[in-house]
Amino acid sequence: MLIFLLTIFLPSVTLSIFGLIALRNERYRLEKQIREEQQESINYIKSQINKHLLTLEQELQYLVRMPPFISKDYAAIIDLVEAHLEMNLLSEQLFMLYQGNQPWFPPFRGEGSGYIQEPQLGFTVQQQKKLEQADRYEFSQKDFKSAINELEELLEITNDHCLKGQLLNMIARNQMKQNNFDEAIRTYSKIIRDFPDTKTSSGTILPVSVRFQLVECYLGSGLYNEAIQALLQASDEIMRNFHQLSNHQFSAYVSMAREKLFSIRNEFPEAFTSDTLLTREFEILDTRCLEKMNIWHTIANLKDECLDEIFPGLMESAANTENTYRYVQKIGSEDYLIISSVIPGINDAPSRNFAGIKLSNTFLEDSILSNAINTSGRAEDFSLLVTDLNGRVINGIEPMSGETSGIISVFEDNFPPWRIEALNHPSRPPLLSGILRSYYFWAVLSMMGILVFGIIITGRTISHEKEVLKLKSDFVSSVSHEFKTPISSIKALSERLLEDDVKEKERMREYYSVINREADNLSHLVGNILDLSSMEEGKRKYNMKETHFLAWHEQTVSAFFRKLPRRRFTFRSDISVSSLLVKMDEQAMQLAVNNLLDNAVKFSSDESEITLALETQGNNLLVKITDGGQGIPPEEQGRIFEKFYRVQSISTQSVTGSGLGLSIVKQVVEAHRGEVRVNSATGIGSTFTIILPIEPETKGHGQA
Repeated sequence: MLIFLLTIFLPSVTLSIFGLIALRNERYRLEKQIREEQQESINYIKSQINKHLLTLEQELQYLVRMPPFISKDYAAIIDLVEAHLEMNLLSEQLFMLYQGNQPWFPPFRGEGSGYIQEPQLGFTVQQQKKLEQADRYEFSQKDFKSAINELEELLEITNDHCLKGQLLNMIARNQMKQNNFDEAIRTYSKIIRDFPDTKTSSGTILPVSVRFQLVECYLGSGLYNEAIQALLQASDEIMRNFHQLSNHQFSAYVSMAREKLFSIRNEFPEAFTSDTLLTREFEILDTRCLEKMNIWHTIANLKDECLDEIFPGLMESAANTENTYRYVQKIGSEDYLIISSVIPGINDAPSRNFAGIKLSNTFLEDSILSNAINTSGRAEDFSLLVTDLNGRVINGIEPMSGETSGIISVFEDNFPPWRIEALNHPSRPPLLSGILRSYYFWAVLSMMGILVFGIIITGRTISHEKEVLKLKSDFVSSVSHEFKTPISSIKALSERLLEDDVKEKERMREYYSVINREADNLSHLVGNILDLSSMEEGKRKYNMKETHFLAWHEQTVSAFFRKLPRRRFTFRSDISVSSLLVKMDEQAMQLAVNNLLDNAVKFSSDESEITLALETQGNNLLVKITDGGQGIPPEEQGRIFEKFYRVQSISTQSVTGSGLGLSIVKQVVEAHRGEVRVNSATGIGSTFTIILPIEPETKGHGQA
């Protein structure tokens, strides 16, 4: 017990205590590490977003310092803005505000966009008179041919490219009114081909209105397929020239295209039922129209809700030497993210002009943010959730049951107005998974395992030692009785013989016979003790030699039974072999057989039968000793070969013995590479079988 305390218990307890302290420290370390990992991922995402924002701010600062912005060169500004929007998908809409002018949203050039139109050349007084005459022919007198003649004469004397395009448009219109659709188609086609950038007198792109007139010409000629294709081209022209139209013009042209589409579908339905691609093209057109209408909606919100508030903040930032100003305004369900910068005056003079960019929320959320999260190197133990300040999920999945919040962070100045939250997974708590990977955890677990194992082994050892002590105590008591009985008999008989109290020779012979028998019993008992001791210590030497087993068996059995004073039973031999050589130690094997026979005699009742059978089974010899005694309970058959163990049955308590016989049998048989088995039934008897190999040993084996 002391050794257990000093070598196992105290070291294990000490290591466990220090290990638990280390685990507590490891827990704090892991918690800190998890927080650092979460913070690192969040900081990475924020840095990626800010990097794109800073890049866009630098681009804006570069633009506003370009000469066209400073000098208000609207045409050159449009080229710069179109190139910027094509290269920077994060920019959704750019706006400008020059002091004294309306806000402008380049590259829009239509009415209401704030664009200042360049002055256009008009007709001279003489040309204007001829134009008025052509109008009277067309609208008052319905003399379309005369109107065409006046317009053609006017076309000959006009040098301005834009005015030529307008005159051709008027000529084609009068040709339509004449129902001369073929000529009108040719004229309209010439306008589309030769005057792609020409505007009408109202400022509309001429090819846009011309294509709708071309649709009417095809319909007038009964060419429905050509009319449909012309309508598609007209719709595409609207989209391509979207920035040159006003909001009202765009809406009017879109409505015109839809009405004409429904009209053609009603008059020519087979064109749509047989051509699904055509239907798909018109569906795409509807989607594109909705996108353009949303842009005008965004422009209206910027003008009405944002620009008046941006200017004071921008002027304050400029006073603080900050180059750009960030602004957030929630309009409806959308956050308008805007960066703006002052447009410097000529020679860097102070200016109250400014430009700004509304960010594309779609590109910022679906592209930049998603890519930043995917490359943030976040661990498997937690996920990231990005929401706006109202709780709308921007990226990630809302917390599930069991998920706990980790680090929560927002962007500086709430730009963008997002909250990034780390969610710890319930299925793999990061703290637990970290501890499971810790050396200290497994060290403590090992120490606890050693401690439990040591306690179990110690308990088993103590229990076994107590049992051994009990067996030894029983053995000493039994052996003492075994020694005391023959010694008492020998002493009593020898005293009577020494005192000459016995005169009859027959009685003297009987006394001498008893003394001799009791001396043999003592010799047998001492021999068993010494033999078992030498066997366990490995000191017993076995003299293995070829033996005629049948002759040896007859001598052994005869010698055993000659020592018995009288027979209370019947002995029977059952031998099924004729001649057999077995390599064995004759004396050791005689000791084993004698012990089995002795047990058979002691535990057999009167008139019972003892049988000794010899038979072969394969390469083995079987020696079976069967008695008709009390038998051995099944639960004790596994222990009868242990030294000092005796069957605890009440019926065996009166039978003397040391509990060593069967242990000696087992030692001897196993030394001969054999095996001893028992088959017993309570109240019927027992059969002990010695199994010996009969194949000769290989050369070179002698005494063991």
